[in-house]
Amino acid sequence: RNNLYCTASRIGYYINEGVPVVVPDYPYIGGLVKEANIGICAKSCDAQDIAKAIHEVSKTPREIWERNFQRARKMYNWQSESIILLDALHLALEHS
Repeated sequence: RNNLYCTASRIGYYINEGVPVVVPDYPYIGGLVKEANIGICAKSCDAQDIAKAIHEVSKTPREIWERNFQRARKMYNWQSESIILLDALHLALEHS
């Protein structure tokens, strides 16, 4: 399934705006949210698990989220991501 290994582009908008997210614990998006600590991964897509995750987000002090988003903005931006993309393109061109 595509949604298991992709991330919604709007995650970048949430990072820029400092809005904590609740996402399913899928491999890519769950890993990103955990690594950057920008939200909570729901154990499943069940309404109770989502409600618990929302409750966890609301219990976390705003100052903590703000610090996490400041770090995330440094990690996930076009300048830093472009380096990864360009390295991959150069590698692909070397092997073509």
